[in-house]
Amino acid sequence: MTTSTGYRKPVVTPVPLSDRQKSVICASRDDGADRLIKAIEDCGGYERLMRDTRSQEDLQDMLDSFFAERIVSIRNQLRGMGWYDPEPGLPARALHRKISDGRVCMMDATPDVVGAGRNVVGMTIVIRAADKGALRWAQKVELPDSLELLPEEFAALVECWAAQGPWAAVQAHQPKPQPQVEPEASAPAP
Repeated sequence: MTTSTGYRKPVVTPVPLSDRQKSVICASRDDGADRLIKAIEDCGGYERLMRDTRSQEDLQDMLDSFFAERIVSIRNQLRGMGWYDPEPGLPARALHRKISDGRVCMMDATPDVVGAGRNVVGMTIVIRAADKGALRWAQKVELPDSLELLPEEFAALVECWAAQGPWAAVQAHQPKPQPQVEPEASAPAP
């Protein structure tokens, strides 16, 4: 098949999406879900689509609409779990959450974009953590979206990583100060 620009599209064997991926798409969209599912399958499946810029460009309008709704839904779920905008009233991609002893986590939905319009065709959730008063984020976790989780499940995963992520493991393995124990004095012999 040749496009209007003269590019000859390679023949791609359609790959069906998993039932889980189909249900995630259908749960996120009231209209156009069947069309989006078929388009992704015709590109060889979601994993192949994420590796093929040309296919992403072909589907960029449908994907942009889908991921715009998905990102907003995940952010809204996180707000319900106590995440907040660092500067209320200003547009921001990141949400913050205080986790313990002044430690702060930040969640950012980093979009995968294509085309001159920078349409969103995928996303990775990035979670960063820092100690109180730190000038830099100390740890980072990236969670690419595989379309296997509903927005509320993705938000729960983000919350879990924020509460128990690698930074929790680092804190748990830091040596704790041991109390000084005075040796017991031996009792004098009778």
